[in-house]
Amino acid sequence: MAFIILGACAFVLYFLYDINSVTMRKRFLFPAFGIGCILLVISTAGLVKISWEQERFLSVGGMLLAVLGMVFGGLLIYTLFFALPFKTTYIKKEKERAKPTISSKGMYALCRHPAVLWLIGLFIVLGAEFPTAEMMAGGTLFCVLDILYVIFQDLWTFPREFENYDEYRRRVPFLIPNAKSIRNCINTLRGGNEI
Repeated sequence: MAFIILGACAFVLYFLYDINSVTMRKRFLFPAFGIGCILLVISTAGLVKISWEQERFLSVGGMLLAVLGMVFGGLLIYTLFFALPFKTTYIKKEKERAKPTISSKGMYALCRHPAVLWLIGLFIVLGAEFPTAEMMAGGTLFCVLDILYVIFQDLWTFPREFENYDEYRRRVPFLIPNAKSIRNCINTLRGGNEI
């Protein structure tokens, strides 16, 4: 239960980070997103450890799930920390008041919040690999909180932070990719232009 609470605290920090980025702009709160990420990693690792102790077995299917989990984890890390310029995305300075424009290339051409897809995929895989009550409860809670967080970002944070967010919202689907957004994602990842 402690790891589930720790993971939920991560989302409190995410919300706090967004609110601070838009309104309060308190320097000591800028690390809230990073601290939240650390808490979520610790929480997930703790849930895996507890579940591993309850469901300790290794099979070919389990190894395939482990590989799939690594794929989703890698996509999540790439989308959050490498698909966007890290410094301008996460290291905010009081002087930087001008509204930046949002990227609609690569992963962010696929949908407006692609990291949610990878987080949900990761917890589906972890739930299949370790079908314990703790993993199911934690994974479900974290996915629901992540969806609530991106709804908040989509309706409140990003329209205030990004100059072209309304136009981006019209062109790119919220969470579920469509044929055009998939083509745009692939094209822009290859260095091409949006369709």
